[in-house]
Amino acid sequence: MLERAPGFYSRFALNKKLLLLLTLTAMVLTSSTCLVKAKTNSSKITLNDGVRALLDMQANAWNKGDLKTFMTGYKRSKETSYTSGCKIISGYDALEAHYKQRYGNSSDTMGKLDFTILQTVELGKNNALCVGRWHLVAKDNKEMGGVFSLVLSRSDEKSAWKVVHDHTSLNSSAEF
Repeated sequence: MLERAPGFYSRFALNKKLLLLLTLTAMVLTSSTCLVKAKTNSSKITLNDGVRALLDMQANAWNKGDLKTFMTGYKRSKETSYTSGCKIISGYDALEAHYKQRYGNSSDTMGKLDFTILQTVELGKNNALCVGRWHLVAKDNKEMGGVFSLVLSRSDEKSAWKVVHDHTSLNSSAEF
Protein backbone atom coordinates (compact mmCIF):
# COMPACT_ATOMS: atom_id res chain seq x y z
CA MET A 1 0.00 0.00 0.00
CA LEU A 2 1.11 3.52 -0.84
CA GLU A 3 1.89 5.78 2.02
CA ARG A 4 0.77 9.36 2.03
CA ALA A 5 2.92 12.14 3.35
CA PRO A 6 1.87 13.58 6.69
CA GLY A 7 -0.81 16.23 6.30
CA PHE A 8 -1.83 15.01 2.81
CA TYR A 9 -5.52 14.85 3.64
CA SER A 10 -5.57 18.27 5.26
CA ARG A 11 -3.83 19.80 2.18
CA PHE A 12 -6.31 17.97 -0.07
CA ALA A 13 -9.22 19.38 1.93
CA LEU A 14 -7.65 22.85 1.82
CA ASN A 15 -7.19 22.64 -1.98
CA LYS A 16 -10.79 21.49 -2.34
CA LYS A 17 -11.98 24.50 -0.31
CA LEU A 18 -9.77 26.83 -2.35
CA LEU A 19 -11.14 25.39 -5.60
CA LEU A 20 -14.70 25.89 -4.34
CA LEU A 21 -13.91 29.49 -3.34
CA LEU A 22 -12.38 30.24 -6.75
CA THR A 23 -15.38 28.72 -8.53
CA LEU A 24 -17.83 30.78 -6.48
CA THR A 25 -15.80 33.95 -7.10
CA ALA A 26 -15.81 33.33 -10.84
CA MET A 27 -19.58 32.80 -10.78
CA VAL A 28 -20.16 36.05 -8.88
CA LEU A 29 -17.93 38.03 -11.26
CA THR A 30 -19.67 36.54 -14.30
CA SER A 31 -23.14 37.33 -12.98
CA SER A 32 -22.06 40.88 -12.06
CA THR A 33 -20.84 41.44 -15.61
CA CYS A 34 -24.17 40.19 -16.98
CA LEU A 35 -26.07 42.54 -14.68
CA VAL A 36 -23.96 45.52 -15.79
CA LYS A 37 -24.59 44.64 -19.46
CA ALA A 38 -28.33 44.26 -18.81
CA LYS A 39 -28.45 47.64 -17.06
CA THR A 40 -26.56 49.28 -19.95
CA ASN A 41 -28.97 47.81 -22.50
CA SER A 42 -32.01 48.86 -20.49
CA SER A 43 -30.80 52.49 -20.37
CA LYS A 44 -30.82 52.53 -24.18
CA ILE A 45 -34.37 51.18 -24.17
CA THR A 46 -35.32 53.85 -21.66
CA LEU A 47 -33.85 56.55 -23.89
CA ASN A 48 -35.71 55.31 -26.99
CA ASP A 49 -38.93 54.77 -25.06
CA GLY A 50 -38.70 58.20 -23.45
CA VAL A 51 -38.05 60.01 -26.72
CA ARG A 52 -40.76 57.99 -28.49
CA ALA A 53 -43.25 58.88 -25.73
CA LEU A 54 -42.37 62.57 -26.10
CA LEU A 55 -42.82 62.59 -29.88
CA ASP A 56 -46.03 60.53 -29.69
CA MET A 57 -47.44 63.00 -27.14
CA GLN A 58 -46.52 65.92 -29.37
CA ALA A 59 -48.01 64.33 -32.51
CA ASN A 60 -51.24 63.43 -30.68
CA ALA A 61 -51.56 66.95 -29.26
CA TRP A 62 -50.84 68.49 -32.66
CA ASN A 63 -53.41 66.29 -34.39
CA LYS A 64 -56.05 67.41 -31.84
CA GLY A 65 -55.17 71.05 -32.46
CA ASP A 66 -53.79 71.38 -28.93
CA LEU A 67 -50.78 73.64 -29.37
CA LYS A 68 -50.44 74.23 -25.61
CA THR A 69 -49.94 70.51 -24.91
CA PHE A 70 -47.68 70.13 -27.96
CA MET A 71 -45.43 72.85 -26.53
CA THR A 72 -45.00 70.98 -23.22
CA GLY A 73 -42.52 68.80 -25.11
CA TYR A 74 -40.18 71.80 -25.18
CA LYS A 75 -38.30 73.03 -22.14
CA ARG A 76 -39.97 76.22 -20.89
CA SER A 77 -36.86 78.37 -21.03
CA LYS A 78 -35.41 81.46 -22.69
CA GLU A 79 -32.57 79.20 -23.84
CA THR A 80 -34.84 76.86 -25.82
CA SER A 81 -34.06 77.36 -29.50
CA TYR A 82 -35.45 76.46 -32.91
CA THR A 83 -33.81 76.76 -36.31
CA SER A 84 -35.39 76.19 -39.69
CA GLY A 85 -34.33 77.54 -43.04
CA CYS A 86 -32.74 80.89 -42.27
CA LYS A 87 -34.75 81.45 -39.07
CA ILE A 88 -33.37 81.22 -35.57
CA ILE A 89 -35.95 81.50 -32.81
CA SER A 90 -34.81 81.87 -29.21
CA GLY A 91 -37.02 81.21 -26.23
CA TYR A 92 -40.06 79.08 -25.47
CA ASP A 93 -42.56 81.95 -25.78
CA ALA A 94 -41.18 83.07 -29.16
CA LEU A 95 -41.33 79.48 -30.43
CA GLU A 96 -44.93 79.08 -29.30
CA ALA A 97 -45.83 82.37 -31.06
CA HIS A 98 -44.10 81.13 -34.23
CA TYR A 99 -46.09 77.89 -34.26
CA LYS A 100 -49.35 79.72 -33.55
CA GLN A 101 -48.76 82.27 -36.32
CA ARG A 102 -47.74 79.64 -38.88
CA TYR A 103 -50.19 76.82 -38.05
CA GLY A 104 -52.92 78.30 -35.86
CA ASN A 105 -54.14 76.44 -32.78
CA SER A 106 -56.95 74.16 -33.90
CA SER A 107 -57.13 70.78 -35.61
CA ASP A 108 -58.66 72.50 -38.66
CA THR A 109 -55.56 74.62 -39.22
CA MET A 110 -52.76 72.43 -37.85
CA GLY A 111 -53.30 69.29 -39.93
CA LYS A 112 -52.04 65.78 -39.15
CA LEU A 113 -48.45 65.27 -38.01
CA ASP A 114 -46.34 62.16 -37.51
CA PHE A 115 -42.72 61.50 -36.66
CA THR A 116 -40.30 58.72 -37.55
CA ILE A 117 -37.27 58.34 -35.32
CA LEU A 118 -34.15 57.37 -37.24
CA GLN A 119 -31.61 57.54 -34.44
CA THR A 120 -31.27 58.43 -30.77
CA VAL A 121 -27.89 58.95 -29.17
CA GLU A 122 -27.23 59.36 -25.48
CA LEU A 123 -25.05 62.42 -24.79
CA GLY A 124 -24.35 61.73 -21.16
CA LYS A 125 -26.82 60.65 -18.51
CA ASN A 126 -29.43 63.38 -19.00
CA ASN A 127 -28.89 64.65 -22.54
CA ALA A 128 -29.64 63.09 -25.91
CA LEU A 129 -29.79 63.70 -29.63
CA CYS A 130 -32.69 62.49 -31.76
CA VAL A 131 -32.65 62.52 -35.56
CA GLY A 132 -35.74 61.73 -37.55
CA ARG A 133 -38.30 62.62 -40.17
CA TRP A 134 -41.53 64.58 -39.84
CA HIS A 135 -44.55 64.42 -42.10
CA LEU A 136 -47.52 66.80 -42.10
CA VAL A 137 -50.76 66.63 -44.06
CA ALA A 138 -52.17 70.17 -43.99
CA LYS A 139 -55.85 71.11 -43.92
CA ASP A 140 -55.96 71.34 -47.73
CA ASN A 141 -54.39 67.83 -47.98
CA LYS A 142 -51.11 69.41 -49.04
CA GLU A 143 -48.27 67.22 -47.79
CA MET A 144 -44.96 68.43 -46.53
CA GLY A 145 -42.16 66.87 -44.58
CA GLY A 146 -38.50 66.87 -43.85
CA VAL A 147 -35.90 65.94 -41.28
CA PHE A 148 -35.26 67.13 -37.76
CA SER A 149 -32.60 66.91 -35.12
CA LEU A 150 -33.52 67.49 -31.50
CA VAL A 151 -31.26 68.07 -28.54
CA LEU A 152 -33.09 66.77 -25.48
CA SER A 153 -32.47 67.19 -21.81
CA ARG A 154 -33.94 66.06 -18.50
CA SER A 155 -33.20 67.11 -14.95
CA ASP A 156 -32.60 63.53 -13.73
CA GLU A 157 -33.12 59.91 -14.80
CA LYS A 158 -36.72 59.87 -13.51
CA SER A 159 -37.93 63.03 -15.28
CA ALA A 160 -39.30 63.35 -18.80
CA TRP A 161 -37.22 64.38 -21.79
CA LYS A 162 -37.70 67.96 -23.02
CA VAL A 163 -36.54 69.52 -26.30
CA VAL A 164 -33.98 72.27 -25.73
CA HIS A 165 -33.02 72.71 -29.40
CA ASP A 166 -35.01 71.82 -32.51
CA HIS A 167 -33.49 72.02 -35.99
CA THR A 168 -36.13 71.24 -38.59
CA SER A 169 -35.63 71.22 -42.35
CA LEU A 170 -38.28 71.17 -45.04
CA ASN A 171 -37.82 68.66 -47.82
CA SER A 172 -38.16 70.53 -51.10
CA SER A 173 -38.85 67.39 -53.15
CA ALA A 174 -42.18 65.60 -53.35
CA GLU A 175 -40.81 62.50 -51.59
CA PHE A 176 -42.14 62.04 -48.08
